[in-house]
Amino acid sequence: MSRLMAMVILADRAARIPADRLLATLGPARASLLGDGTQATGEHVLLRLDGRIFVVIRMDRPVPDGSIEAAAAQAYWWPEAGQAVRRQAAHLIVAPMVPDAAQPVADAVATARSLTTLLAALVATMPSVIAVHWSASEVLQPASGMAELAREALPLSLWLDVRLVPGTGQAVGIAVRGLDAFVGRDLVMEPTAALPPAALAQRALNIAVYLLNAGPVFRDGDTAGISPAERIRVRFGTWPGLPAPVYRLTMEEVDAGRPGAGRR
Repeated sequence: MSRLMAMVILADRAARIPADRLLATLGPARASLLGDGTQATGEHVLLRLDGRIFVVIRMDRPVPDGSIEAAAAQAYWWPEAGQAVRRQAAHLIVAPMVPDAAQPVADAVATARSLTTLLAALVATMPSVIAVHWSASEVLQPASGMAELAREALPLSLWLDVRLVPGTGQAVGIAVRGLDAFVGRDLVMEPTAALPPAALAQRALNIAVYLLNAGPVFRDGDTAGISPAERIRVRFGTWPGLPAPVYRLTMEEVDAGRPGAGRR
C-alpha cells in the first residue's frame, strides 16, 4: 500500500460520503467517479482526480489503535486537539491506488498534492469532519485548516512532522518525519550547538524541500550547503524513534547567515 494515505476523522458515525457533492466541489474538469454505481450508499468512493485514482472508504467506528489520540497529544500547533478527537465516532481511509513499486519523487509529490486536494474537498462537503491525519508524518491537522493547506504547493505542515531532538548540554537536533514517503528516507539534523533551534529547523526544512524537488540525490558521504562556509555531511543510517531509514546530517562548518541547501 502507498505510504501516501490519510484518515479523515468524523464526529458523526452516521455520516456518509457525499459522492455527488464531492465531485462538484472538485470540479468535473479534474474529477470523475468510477465504479459500478454502488457509491450512492456513501460507504466508499472510487474516483479519478488529476488523472490518478483514489479510494475513499468509510469506517463506522473510531480509529482503533490509539494513533489519533497519540497524534493529538503531539500536535503542539493545535492546543485543542486532544479535546477535539475525543468526539471521534467514525473515520474515512483515503488513499491513492498506485503500484507497489516506488513512484518517482515527482509523481509522489503530484499524488500527494492531489490527495491533499481530495482531503480538503471531503472537509468542505462533510460538516462532521474533526481533523485529518497524514499517515507518513503522523501529523494531525484540524479540519479548519485544510482549505489553506490545499492551496499550498508543498503543504509541509501536513506532509512532514518537524521535532526537536535533545542532545547533550546546549545541543539540539531536528527530526523530520514523513519524507520517506517521497524519497525513501526521513531526515535528522544531528544535535549541535552551532545554530539556534529555529535556524537548524530551517536548514532541515530547506534540505527536505530540496529533496522533494530533486529526488533522493544524496549519496552516503555527500555534503549539503550553499556556500564554502557551510558544510553539512550526509550519512545514511537510522535514528531511535523513527521507523524508516534516515539521512543523518551533521553540521561540520556553519554559515549562520545563509540557510539554503544544495548538493556538492
